[in-house]
Amino acid sequence: MSFHPPLRPEVKPKPPKEWYEELMDRDEILLYFTASLGVLLPGIVYVIYHKVHNIYINYAKKKEQLRLAEEAARSEVAIIPMCTEDSVAQRFAKQLESILKAEMVNPPKLWPITTLKAKEFAVFKGFCVFVVETLSGGTALAPCDWFLEWLEDVAADAKQKKKANFEALKFIIIGFGSSDDGEANFNRNQASAENGVCRRGGVVILLGDGPGL
Repeated sequence: MSFHPPLRPEVKPKPPKEWYEELMDRDEILLYFTASLGVLLPGIVYVIYHKVHNIYINYAKKKEQLRLAEEAARSEVAIIPMCTEDSVAQRFAKQLESILKAEMVNPPKLWPITTLKAKEFAVFKGFCVFVVETLSGGTALAPCDWFLEWLEDVAADAKQKKKANFEALKFIIIGFGSSDDGEANFNRNQASAENGVCRRGGVVILLGDGPGL
């Protein structure tokens, strides 16, 4: 019977731990981590809040600018003379322009039918005053025929109709014609212009007859 102690396997010494491994073994790492979060998180939240707040402020400013621009566009006035040179209707249109210039902050636009641009009229959202002259026999100026035909084209083209702002347009039509033309032809162009714009969504405010020619 042997009294020698049993032989134990030789255990190799463990290599020394790195500093971060020793730190991980201690509880202090949790304290450091939570302390870091306590310092950093409020700053991060503030930065995020500041960014979101600036985005909202810029959005609100842009929306307000668009609203003011929309109101300004709807408050514009355009006078559209559909008449011959040096006629009673044209003199009335010029007198009306002069009066509105004196009364309004923003002067009215003067768009003679001979120089009227379809694209410019299609995006107009304000208030239109049509001064329409009917010539002898119920005939109209050639540019007036072009304008009415263009309205028909817009009505037939869904894409153009969608782009046009006729639903926002409000207008009055003042007609000038000769009573000698009879009931059928008296101020005939006034009625044509009314039908053309109303059928595209415009809202008529007033129809009037100017003095006979």
